[in-house]
Amino acid sequence: FPTDPEEIATYLKYRNEVDFYVYNYEGEVAFSELLKRILGNESIQSIKLNPPPGVACLNTDRELVKEPVPERLEDLDLIPSPILSGMMDDFLLGNYMPFFETTRGCPYGCTFCVQSDEWYNKIYGFSAERIEAELVYITERIKDFPDIPLALSDSNFGMYPRDLETAKFLAQLSKQYGWPNSFIIDTGKSQPDRLIEVALALNRRISMSLSPQSLNDVTL
Repeated sequence: FPTDPEEIATYLKYRNEVDFYVYNYEGEVAFSELLKRILGNESIQSIKLNPPPGVACLNTDRELVKEPVPERLEDLDLIPSPILSGMMDDFLLGNYMPFFETTRGCPYGCTFCVQSDEWYNKIYGFSAERIEAELVYITERIKDFPDIPLALSDSNFGMYPRDLETAKFLAQLSKQYGWPNSFIIDTGKSQPDRLIEVALALNRRISMSLSPQSLNDVTL
């Protein structure tokens, strides 16, 4: 999804089936506010005149209406868990790969990456208690499918001390339940010593992604 207003308008005009696009990195707040208004029987055309923050749309004149994104959630535990609520149970039957998130945000400003936005450069995480509870819940339901990997959507897993604790907990689950045995992870781009600790904690079952943009001394 583009960030330039003119490109956003073109994107939506080409896709008449899309009434609203929740465009910011955290969709929960904007999407729930949009749902509240729809469930409150407000007309689609009325909402398009004044959509919730974080939502882009075209008004009746086919002009772009794009409200600024809301403030970021610093306490991610405020988001109800779709895992612990049982809403994801139908996807934990061996047909799909669990895709799991422990933190949000990226400290880097790489211009080629969508996550370089200043709005998103602070790291906020779910509590260790919630992470562990969700991982146990997933593991107990998918343990009979040992070949299915666990994917982590964190941008820089392994870069922070809390990631090492998560890795150690995953290793405990693997030893106790026989799952997870493999991982799809984007590791951090700094703190190589900690990345090595994380890789060792996970029994060398992850690939480390070291991402220098240049090795030229002058550039660095």
